[in-house]
Amino acid sequence: MYKRNFRGVSQVLNQQGMEAESAKCWFSFIRDRRWSRTQKRKLLEYFGDLNSVLSASESELDQVLGTKRRSRKPGVDASQINKDILWVASGHHQLITFFDPRYPDVLREINDPPIALFAAGDLSLLDKPKVAIVGSRKPSPIGVRVTTQISSSLSALGIAIVSGLAYGIDAIAHEASLSINGPSIAVIGCGIDVVYPARHRAIYQKMHNNGLILSEYPLGFAPSKYTFPDRNRLVSGLSSGVVIVEAAERSGTLITARLAIEQNRELMVVPGPAVSNQYSGSHRLIKDGAALVCNGDDVLELLFTEMSEFCANLESSEQKASAYVGLNQQQLKVFEVLSHEPLSIDAIINQTALASEEITALLLELELSGMVAATPEGGYIRAQ
Repeated sequence: MYKRNFRGVSQVLNQQGMEAESAKCWFSFIRDRRWSRTQKRKLLEYFGDLNSVLSASESELDQVLGTKRRSRKPGVDASQINKDILWVASGHHQLITFFDPRYPDVLREINDPPIALFAAGDLSLLDKPKVAIVGSRKPSPIGVRVTTQISSSLSALGIAIVSGLAYGIDAIAHEASLSINGPSIAVIGCGIDVVYPARHRAIYQKMHNNGLILSEYPLGFAPSKYTFPDRNRLVSGLSSGVVIVEAAERSGTLITARLAIEQNRELMVVPGPAVSNQYSGSHRLIKDGAALVCNGDDVLELLFTEMSEFCANLESSEQKASAYVGLNQQQLKVFEVLSHEPLSIDAIINQTALASEEITALLLELELSGMVAATPEGGYIRAQ
């Protein structure tokens, strides 16, 4: 199969700026079990290019790595390498190596950068400003609303939303961005051809077609409890800042928060009820100095203060969103007095000067349209 398609494969790879033989060497190096990822990067940094690494003698390699010379055989499946080459030669697929000019400079700054990235989707998204949004796998309704608002408002300005395609906040952040055709980048903890979790196949396909999926793991690589914390360093490393939504005291999200601090990224945390265990980790981060954010405006003020047009564009996009939902004058009057804090019907009547019957009817219309939500205490809050 490989030989039969090799000519066509070579043509496609040449268009991508990579020769077929070079691609074969890189895939072999990535899959070679003789060295760890750290050792591979050390060899690349020392010799300066892959060809020099591959042509070095065993004694030279041992000297660089500080290891004792021993008989080694490349732990590589040749048939798998052929599949790798055919994959990268197909549409929307790329291999971005450590020496590739497309390799994100921000990843070169972090500890333990990947030696290569498998990419599926729109590589131009790497050139956009990026903000990571991560959090609970089982978010509350408020967490869902806040994540949707922050993700969609930033995406409307062309800021790429970075997350891990996991259950909960990750998926919500991606979907909010994709729903308005905004830029979104998923960094996954398995081979880029592996859909995990399996129930996210539809989101995965949307990301593949309209966003960007990245992985440092070779094709077919299965996820494990070790690969997800490993993946998190790239989620934070790619981004200017990281927004945390609903982190419990023992949440895995706190790993990303720690990495963001180590990588000198802006750490931003959405606060919640003081007595909620869902936010205990979040509140500890705020006590330790993380920035408190409640919406997209707060994120922009922290990260893009010098770019005042971002805030102007955000206000414009929110106005367009209001017009899009088609609120009439009375509905808008009620909606504007509401916030994400519960407001009683009596308070709404006092602030709008509308009759009780009108308020009841308008709240029902807004609730049915998804604009507001009733609270257990009998009040109302904005749902968008």
